[in-house]
Amino acid sequence: MLTVPLSLFFYLYLAFLAVFVIFFLINLAHLIGTGTITIISAGITIAVVIFCAFILSFTWNFLQTVDWQTPVVLWDTTWISHLF
Repeated sequence: MLTVPLSLFFYLYLAFLAVFVIFFLINLAHLIGTGTITIISAGITIAVVIFCAFILSFTWNFLQTVDWQTPVVLWDTTWISHLF
């Protein structure tokens, strides 16, 4: 049986968030650096920031009750043994 702790998925999520923040900051730097920040681009940027804040808030509240030591079964040989 192949199992991994649930915390592995949390670390993968944190890595995704780090990449997202890096690309978001690069996007902001390009908007400001090229002088293309307009009312529309600023509004969309603010909307994205608010949307991301809601997602992070809901995620934070949801993950408060998770037991991170729970094993997640990735592969179990009994799944195939029932076929034969």
